Amino acid sequence: MKQEDQHFEHSRDAEPSEPDKGQESAAPVGGQAEPGERMVAEGTQVGPGERAWRNILRTRWFYPAIYLTAAVLIIALMYAKTAQVWPFAHETPAPAPNSTALDNNNPPAVPVGAQPGFIWPADPSAQVSVSMKNFDDTLSKDAQAAALVKFDNSYYPHHGIDLSAQNGKPFQVLAAAAGKVSKVEDDPLMGKVVEIAADNGYTLYYASLADVSVKPGESVTQGQPIGTSGLNKFEAADKNHVHLEIKKDGQDVNPETLLPKPGTP
Repeated sequence: MKQEDQHFEHSRDAEPSEPDKGQESAAPVGGQAEPGERMVAEGTQVGPGERAWRNILRTRWFYPAIYLTAAVLIIALMYAKTAQVWPFAHETPAPAPNSTALDNNNPPAVPVGAQPGFIWPADPSAQVSVSMKNFDDTLSKDAQAAALVKFDNSYYPHHGIDLSAQNGKPFQVLAAAAGKVSKVEDDPLMGKVVEIAADNGYTLYYASLADVSVKPGESVTQGQPIGTSGLNKFEAADKNHVHLEIKKDGQDVNPETLLPKPGTP
């Protein structure tokens, strides 16, 4: 073979072979991953959705917002449970009093003792006074805490007032206003109940009675005995007492704004 031919054959053998088309070339080190691709190795990129969640979790407002939402749900459940337990729950509840009622330009609609047609609903000789007040936003924090009823490991705002004798004994309960008895029943939580549709447009709800001396449909006069004080399961901690709620046009009214001072006719 000639020298030129030997040189040609040697050159052909020295040419680099083409890469195998069936084999993919390795990705360059540090190369960028395709969008949406999630890498397993530490320090590599993640998908845009997960990156957005990580950014949200790092914000200062995320966890406070979660806690605030949980608190609102707990309060809503508490009031929903209250509506299932409390008397008059089937009626539309009255809005809570607000601070504007204390403003000089917005005095309370009904000052204490100024409403005619009501008397103190207990025998004056029994020395009965208010043992639990109506829960009200205008009360101090301590007074609000004292106006919560604990039942079944939960606390409920107290609607109406409880009246108890100083010696803790039963006493005679009187009709605070004249009217007609609209309901007499035995409530599993509140004890014996008497409801009176008063002639002055109010509805009086007496509960926690030991016995009842009136009947449904009976007309009662102001000061007439309707029963004696007793116990109930919902307010067991208050011991012997009578529970009184008053409504006007379906709205709750604090009985202390309508009744005279304790023991006065």
